[in-house]
Amino acid sequence: MRTVNWKGAVARSLLGLAALLVVPMVGATPAMAEKVNPSVGAVLYEVAEDAYFLDANGMPTGDPDKIVLRVATAQLTGWVELGTPLCPSEFLLVYPKAKRCALNAIGTDYVSLQGDQPGTGPVSGVFSVVIQGDNPTDGPEGVALTGTFTGTVDLSLALAGTPIGFLTGGVFQVDPGPFSQGGSFAFTGTFRLPFSLSQDGSKGPAWGNRAAFYLTDNGRPDRVRQDERAIGWATVRLEIEFQ
Repeated sequence: MRTVNWKGAVARSLLGLAALLVVPMVGATPAMAEKVNPSVGAVLYEVAEDAYFLDANGMPTGDPDKIVLRVATAQLTGWVELGTPLCPSEFLLVYPKAKRCALNAIGTDYVSLQGDQPGTGPVSGVFSVVIQGDNPTDGPEGVALTGTFTGTVDLSLALAGTPIGFLTGGVFQVDPGPFSQGGSFAFTGTFRLPFSLSQDGSKGPAWGNRAAFYLTDNGRPDRVRQDERAIGWATVRLEIEFQ
């Protein structure tokens, strides 16, 4: 659902800024893409999350029988492939060695835990595409593109014990700026929730530095790598496909 000629707009903007920006754009390590479906255009990892469990009156509760809504805000970081709407190939005019772009996002979802469709609800948030800024040793932080996103989360399978979820009807809305005239782009997503395995093969929580796994599309465990952890904790992985 593109609404602008984003390639031409980015190309014009980059040519104007080429003399000012000379640091190559970098994202996550290439290892992050090794076991991801080739159709995936971006991968985000949930590095932190704040969740509230609310009762029918909208008040926080610790009583599982009274919880009707889970409201959570997550901070995510990862990468987006070169040649996609959020990392157009025209970036190579300024960053000839770029392989992909770094992507940060903050999202909030409202997941119903009761009713006709438990495990589903809206999600929205903001994102930024970033490049290396004033410290080449730490992660990228110089903002190149910004925007918002919306969609619908479906964690019904996760509620039933299968550690996977989906994001449907997603839309990225890119802000006008020096690198883009703006536009909207459709996407879908797959959440892979980390889990551990006991000796009898049953799934359980992935604690601290304990071995953890993601569930693949064919139902097999895929071990969480060290670069898929945040300060020791296995992270939720969100795989994004642009439509």
